[in-house]
Amino acid sequence: MSKYEVTVSDPEKMDGAVKFLVTVQTDIPEYASNPNLKVRRRFNDFIALHETLSREVALPQPPAKTLFVTDKVNQERTEAFGNIMSTIAKNPELRTSTVVADFLGIQFDAPKAIATPSMQAPEPAKEAEVEKPEAPPPAASWNDNPLEDLLALVNAPEKSSAESPPPKPTAAPSPAKPASVTPAKPKPTPSAPKSNMFKAFDFNLESGAEAASQFTKSGEGLREAIKSGNTEAVKHLLKEKVDPNFCDQQGMTVLHVASLFNRTDIAIVLLEAGADAHTKNGQGETPLDCAPVMLSSKMQDWLKANGSKP
Repeated sequence: MSKYEVTVSDPEKMDGAVKFLVTVQTDIPEYASNPNLKVRRRFNDFIALHETLSREVALPQPPAKTLFVTDKVNQERTEAFGNIMSTIAKNPELRTSTVVADFLGIQFDAPKAIATPSMQAPEPAKEAEVEKPEAPPPAASWNDNPLEDLLALVNAPEKSSAESPPPKPTAAPSPAKPASVTPAKPKPTPSAPKSNMFKAFDFNLESGAEAASQFTKSGEGLREAIKSGNTEAVKHLLKEKVDPNFCDQQGMTVLHVASLFNRTDIAIVLLEAGADAHTKNGQGETPLDCAPVMLSSKMQDWLKANGSKP
């Protein structure tokens, strides 16, 4: 049996954020270049990993974000992250997936995409449908009445000599089969889903004002729109002069919120509206510090492209 052991330990504050030590010891081929891997990852890195993998596979719940980080909180986080990584270690598909490779900051010798039972299920289903033996029933019904078949063969020449059209009745059994199938197709079932689909589509085509109507025109309303991921509402509220640098009592700006909830599009919209990416919260973290790796990288790219300090 292949060896794969992963542990999470030693929370330590580095570069303004607490980072946890992830240690992997394995002999599986994909890790041939990294048999004894050690890497440090932040709270938000674990949350982003959990959010991605939990869409396909059940994982233990991650720890909640807290305002103040104490030694006890770090210990609880270490245990929770350890449980998540242990679950990943038990799944051969997950531990050799490109998502885990990105999290560990390595490249596997033969990286694999995540493959879960839910994603593999359609293939056997198709085989089951193909193997359905629908062809034999007509043969069985044809052989059940040999006398009628014989009479049909004897009468066929007489009908063909008397009149030319009647030879078609001999082929009547075959049209009878499609006839039973064709009525099902003209039924209005196809049109119903289309109309429902277009209704749903039209329902989602709401304007920015309609999208923002459920949120108050204030900093709190903007924060709630960000949490819900409603980009159109955020754009409308900013257009209505809501402050893109609104900050709550804990020192969290709306850009901090977008970073914590991994709202990439909204974070860029806030930056375009003048949000400050370097404001620190009560824990001394900037929105760039709070953002998952990919979002932080995109925000820094935007700042560089627009002449701001990344």
